[in-house]
Amino acid sequence: MPRRSRFQLQTLDELLRQLRYAPVSARHRLIDAAEALAHDIDPERMYPHEFVIYRITGYRPEQDEEAVDSGAALLADLAAFISRLSETAPLNEAERGCRALSIEDVSAQLNVSLRTVQRYRKQGLIFHYVSADDGNAGEIGLACFEDALQAFRDRHAGMIEKAARYSQITADDERKAISAAESLRHERGWSRHRVARHLAQQFQRSTETMRLLLIRHDADCIAEGKTPLFNDTGPLTTRDARLLERAWQRGISMTRLTRRFGRTASALHRILNRRRADRLRRLDLHAVELATFRLEEADAIILAPPAVNQFPEIPFVQPRVSDLLRAVREAEPVPAAEEEARIAAWHYFRWRAAAAIAELPEHPGANALDAIETDLRCASKLFRRLVFDALPVVMRRIDAAVGRPVEQLPQRELSPLMKRAVAVSARVLENIDPSRGQHLERVAAYAMDRELAHTPPAVVPERAIARHLADGPGGSEIVEFRTPWDESLQPPKVVREGCDRLDEEDADLLRLRYGWGTELPRSIPQIVEKIGGTSTTVARRLRQLERRVRTHAFRASAGES
Repeated sequence: MPRRSRFQLQTLDELLRQLRYAPVSARHRLIDAAEALAHDIDPERMYPHEFVIYRITGYRPEQDEEAVDSGAALLADLAAFISRLSETAPLNEAERGCRALSIEDVSAQLNVSLRTVQRYRKQGLIFHYVSADDGNAGEIGLACFEDALQAFRDRHAGMIEKAARYSQITADDERKAISAAESLRHERGWSRHRVARHLAQQFQRSTETMRLLLIRHDADCIAEGKTPLFNDTGPLTTRDARLLERAWQRGISMTRLTRRFGRTASALHRILNRRRADRLRRLDLHAVELATFRLEEADAIILAPPAVNQFPEIPFVQPRVSDLLRAVREAEPVPAAEEEARIAAWHYFRWRAAAAIAELPEHPGANALDAIETDLRCASKLFRRLVFDALPVVMRRIDAAVGRPVEQLPQRELSPLMKRAVAVSARVLENIDPSRGQHLERVAAYAMDRELAHTPPAVVPERAIARHLADGPGGSEIVEFRTPWDESLQPPKVVREGCDRLDEEDADLLRLRYGWGTELPRSIPQIVEKIGGTSTTVARRLRQLERRVRTHAFRASAGES
């Protein structure tokens, strides 16, 4: 089943969020309007936001300036909008008046691959979530109605006919192509690209198809200890290195990657390590250096307190402002000794990482990089804890500035204030120095007062506050607690959420690695020391677990589980 569609533009993404609580009949009407609009979109034209919203809802919003979207991106988003909205209001064949076709049926009717059908969805082929005629909720699935398929066929007859004529290269043609490539290489000394261009004409394929065939052949030769056909590979391009890293992060096996890029596993690992090192070198890791950092016993002194190595995790993303605010109000005061220990460890992990980055060689090893990245993950966990610890006093300063508890403010006023509170708390942590007698509560309160004096919060009329209190609390907008390195060093959200579905032993391994519990994150050697095994087996097992969780999440989002 296809994965859940995502939006390229904000126009329909925002509209979809606004329609979460619309009646089913209204959602059906809007789906029909969006489908009618999709039939009228020219991919080569530009369309104002105002026009798009008007065609779907009948409402013409006022725009300060005319924002426009490309027709091609709009087509893709309309298809995503219809499938996502129909997921909450599925039709059946009787209501539509025609048959619903699965993606496999569409593939067979058009005589194209499933991947091509996915590409067609981004070009305006409309899929809906469809329920069985008996209304059985368990039988809902993504399908294309026959009339929508016919409309797409009428618009793109030439493109579909051309795609239907395409077929994958046969094993016999592959052997002939390799034989021809060997002759061209040995007799004429042609480069891989020139040979690929020649073979593309001979076998009626694209140059890229033939180039990848030659790369796979050479990778197989290398794996078998044979001499590859082309030794003029040169360094990977920046684009290829980026693709390699993305594929590796998504759990693609090294065997497949060696075939794809025509390099040995050790060569690809060196490229991956260089990219990790380059990313680390770009970080600005300024940290306050305390007197204990250079002592031989620094780890034992700084990292031993339970306040540092045993505390509940604060999530990266707080999905509801109201829930975060409630937790802040209920938080117990932090003892001064615990606060000082956490601040010292926060600075120490960044200081130690910065020192290790400065010493990295041109070709760093995986263990050295893992140690640095683990230090930064530890720093990130402490950062989230300290930001949360600073929020009670910061929110009290905001209460004083607005003249009432912020819970009484409308959502549109509360969310920006919460984000300002988090941002101020984060800035305070950069330079707070416990060796100079600075305490988080006092420094954070002073910083928030300065922030509010420079940019006072908006005055909210009493009538708006009364209306907000009558409506009840809102607060669905997210607030994030993130450091600059979290994006590259933390696994995707689906891995964190899917961890709890693993058996306990596997889940504990992921929690140990990333600190998803009360303990700090651990490096591969630290995990080996705790549970046994080798660095290679532990690293492989972690990758397999992350890949399993990703696969489960993908299938769940596609309706396969």
